[in-house]
Amino acid sequence: MEESLTVGTSLVDFYCKCGSMVDARLVFDKIFAKELAAWTALVEGYGRQGSSKLVMELLCGMEEEGFRLDAKTLASVITACSHGGELEAARKLFAEVIPSQDYFVRLVDLLGRANELNAAVDMVSSVESVSNVKLVVLWRIILDACRRWKNLEVGKVAFKRLMDLDEFDSAAYVLFASSYD
Repeated sequence: MEESLTVGTSLVDFYCKCGSMVDARLVFDKIFAKELAAWTALVEGYGRQGSSKLVMELLCGMEEEGFRLDAKTLASVITACSHGGELEAARKLFAEVIPSQDYFVRLVDLLGRANELNAAVDMVSSVESVSNVKLVVLWRIILDACRRWKNLEVGKVAFKRLMDLDEFDSAAYVLFASSYD
């Protein structure tokens, strides 16, 4: 394991997916020549656990080792920030990269979880060159967050935008109706 990066990285990923972060970290620490894939596997694992502070520590370690975030690692970090409530850390990271559509989905989800619904609406409204399918996903995320936070005002905006995209979107009707519960 110490000599085979593929085996080591696979074990890190395996233990992370099983929720055994102690074992994942033990294997990670034994990998002799770590590559980005091993770092990303551990970042994803801690992110799934909501351990955003440990993810940030890993980012520092990656930088010290000379690694730069790739798209997959960045997406995992933003997800970890979202699950850990680290809004400002995610915003800072987001500002440092050229965002792709996948990052927008993750950041809008983060804003929704943090009850930053107006910021989420502003972000989705300002996105250019996004497919209608992706816009539907983004507006549904906002509508779901509005339901969760009982924000009917922003929920109405999201629902209207969804109806403009697809008036037969049954998920939008269900989410909007459940906002009144």
